[in-house]
Amino acid sequence: MLILDLLKKRLPARTWVVGVEMPYGLTPGYDCRAADVGVALRKKWDADPEADCMIGSPHIVVQIKSRSNRDRRMEEDAVLHITHGAHAVWLVKPDRREVVAITASSRTVYTGNQAIPLPGSKSLSAADVFSV
Repeated sequence: MLILDLLKKRLPARTWVVGVEMPYGLTPGYDCRAADVGVALRKKWDADPEADCMIGSPHIVVQIKSRSNRDRRMEEDAVLHITHGAHAVWLVKPDRREVVAITASSRTVYTGNQAIPLPGSKSLSAADVFSV
């Protein structure tokens, strides 16, 4: 919920939808998934009000490492999300207090007060993600 709140404060609601367990499908048909936290363009989110879920990855897919989400699997899934429209996939690793951001061109590890870029000119400090 902390990540959800931080993203909602930084991204304007008229342009972005930020949600927990955000439903989406990588392809049309029965392929519904959920991002732990997702950020989607409102235009894409609202494109088909009849659909069970948005088609294509959210702009930012946030996955939180847990017992069911393993590092290797999370990294493999990140590539899948990038190829289906995600601009970035964040792998949040609470035990290491780091956020790994994967894009089409890079894999960056953010810790401490390093700024994680958001759409537009906004950013989020990695330290804020773990400020519970």
